[in-house]
Amino acid sequence: IKGQNETIQMLNNQLATIEKAIDGLSHTLANTDVKLARLQQDAPKNKAEIERLNAERWRLEKSLRDVVADRDRFKASAAELTGALSEMAKRKAASEKRIAQFRDLLNRFQKLIDAGTLQVKIADGRMVLVLPTDVLFSSGSAALSEEGHGALQQVAQILASMPERKFQVEGHTDNV
Repeated sequence: IKGQNETIQMLNNQLATIEKAIDGLSHTLANTDVKLARLQQDAPKNKAEIERLNAERWRLEKSLRDVVADRDRFKASAAELTGALSEMAKRKAASEKRIAQFRDLLNRFQKLIDAGTLQVKIADGRMVLVLPTDVLFSSGSAALSEEGHGALQQVAQILASMPERKFQVEGHTDNV
């Protein structure tokens, strides 16, 4: 973002320089037109000067067109970079918000994580909570253990405090 801001500033500086060049060329062109009008009155004796000034006028008009075209390209580039910078800032803010939410959830689950009752993984941008099957069930049983019941209550209590969220619940026991 800093590099893009510097690029935008550089483009703005170049644009200001081009604007000054346009003003200078416009002023010179106006002066040339005045001289040309005066010389046309004295055409017979100033024919060579008139031709020179006409050529100069043509060159200045071409330079002015080129500079105006450059200015328009710089303006378009600056606008494009500004838009890209804005979009990048929005994405960064959204990403930082998601990271803060993940960290908040980790802090809420820290007691269960430290006890070995819960594992937290990130998969496809989603937080996955894993309760080991040996905590939830005895081998060969589908009945929830007391420890598993307590762990699920703690997890449910934390998740219930986030009504704006949707949760997917999956579970299984061993094949015995």
